[in-house]
Amino acid sequence: TAIRYFAKYPSESARAYCLEILADENASWIPQLLSIQALRQYDDQIVYEAIFKKITSPNWHVRVNAVEYLYGRGLSKENIFDILYQRDRYANESLLYQYRGDKEMTRYIVDTIHLLDMQDASIDASSDIDALCNTAISATV
Repeated sequence: TAIRYFAKYPSESARAYCLEILADENASWIPQLLSIQALRQYDDQIVYEAIFKKITSPNWHVRVNAVEYLYGRGLSKENIFDILYQRDRYANESLLYQYRGDKEMTRYIVDTIHLLDMQDASIDASSDIDALCNTAISATV
């Protein structure tokens, strides 16, 4: 396909075309995957941000390739936290898959997911208590 050609022969028009595909919410997963692969040669913020958005793709291949691209650019713990903070189960799984050989980072990812889940549970419990209090107050009025 043309996208594979663009991966082999990078140019500004190839970059723009691949970014268009990533921006198109209706694009199927194969052109998205090939676009991420073609964009691996580019190391700029616009490409990074476009690929970063794909970590929550419903397609496993797109997510894994997006995380692989980001990993290749050197994800810091802060970057990983930004991904985990989105609370997207599939993005979390893609991170764990990428770092499956790194025990320290895997532990960080698992611990952070657990802490975020605990925070969410605490917020849910707090809002349940608020709702109960509001119900009790309105029942006494």
